[in-house]
Amino acid sequence: KSVFAVGVPDDVEVVSISPNINSVLQLNKVYPTQVTLRNNGYNPQNTTFPLIFKVSQGVNIQYLKVKLVTIDSGETKTFTLDTSLKLDALSQFNVEAYTNLGKDFIKNNDSLKGFYNTAKAYDIGANRILFPTVNDTLLSNIQDVESIVEVVRHGDSSVSDRFSTTLQIFNKQNNVLLYSVKLDSSMNGKDTLRLKFPSFGIGSVISISLKAFTTWTKDQYNLNDTCKGESRFMVLYDAVAVSITKPLNLQTYLKQDPSIAPHVRINNGSKKVLSNFYGVLKINELDTVNFSEKLVYIDSTYVQNLLPSETREIDMLKVLSFAGLNKGRYKVYLNVYYPMDQVPSNNLLQATFRVDEKSNIVFDYYESIKVYPNPSRNVLFVERIDANSYNDAIELIDLQGRVFKTIHSDQAKVEINISELSSGIYTLKVGARLIKFVVEK
Repeated sequence: KSVFAVGVPDDVEVVSISPNINSVLQLNKVYPTQVTLRNNGYNPQNTTFPLIFKVSQGVNIQYLKVKLVTIDSGETKTFTLDTSLKLDALSQFNVEAYTNLGKDFIKNNDSLKGFYNTAKAYDIGANRILFPTVNDTLLSNIQDVESIVEVVRHGDSSVSDRFSTTLQIFNKQNNVLLYSVKLDSSMNGKDTLRLKFPSFGIGSVISISLKAFTTWTKDQYNLNDTCKGESRFMVLYDAVAVSITKPLNLQTYLKQDPSIAPHVRINNGSKKVLSNFYGVLKINELDTVNFSEKLVYIDSTYVQNLLPSETREIDMLKVLSFAGLNKGRYKVYLNVYYPMDQVPSNNLLQATFRVDEKSNIVFDYYESIKVYPNPSRNVLFVERIDANSYNDAIELIDLQGRVFKTIHSDQAKVEINISELSSGIYTLKVGARLIKFVVEK
């Protein structure tokens, strides 16, 4: 037997395509493409001609393959183009398969046209972060936060496989990663799953950004895997030990010096009024041989209604007598106790001072400069013998190196009012010269 056509010399017909025309394809799944042709003409098509398979969405071409083929007279033949057709959107796509045989006598059978629709069987994603949200105010240091992330099944089929969900928290200002935890879980046939993550806390006032995402090898659509959120950590309660002004840090006191009432400063560094809390001041004598400390003074102060940003100046009620202290070094501790304090790192303050039998101050001596009286109480005179130093600035510096007064004068003798200075040792700087002087009250 033989098969032949009569009356039409050249006619190639597109019989069918695979995937079938007007079928539903799974999202992001790879499909092989095939076209079946039949040669209805009595001439064999031994010279190659193009076979085109095209999938598009509007003007955008999603898939385009061209294969050069031949086909004998009366033959029906299936051609495989490749195995890379993949549709990545939930939409309708135009599909067309056609030949380009220039001498084809019957044109209306040269192509097949239709549509592909898409669906997704397997698709899950982190839908939203339920806690914390942008409207939450989280408390630094005292609030542990357990984040909750909602995972949703978006696909058409139930999900029984295990997958992972990751939660990451960043400092919003500099994008530094602060927290990252991955949980392994399963939907167990459910449409919605809520995952609670291990708690975290942050000890500073910052805004945070949150990112949650799922990871599953079967997931057909990744654009809905991730969700984001924002929140912030605030300090509502913060009592701050600001300074110990008496006894003065690094000061040397004499046993014959008059007694003092220790003086401290406490600040409200938060947004709420602080009421009913304590500040405790302790002074320990240091044993430099045995590296131990011995309590010699303790007193407390009761603080009420400290307003936001207010600094309270406080004199302790118990007097500190230098006459009853041994010669040596002492350490001062100021500790503020507020039960809801969110920043404990600024509750403790330390200072040191010395007690001596007599003054061991060695005064610097310059023939070109005279400083008197030294020690002084209210007024200090600086007399410059060398005219070259008349234009040098005169600076008064405390033991911490802070310049609290600068005098510019071209006079040989300068009078300086020091009545506002506390008792202690200070440095007078004239040009490059440093001269110590003492203030006694």
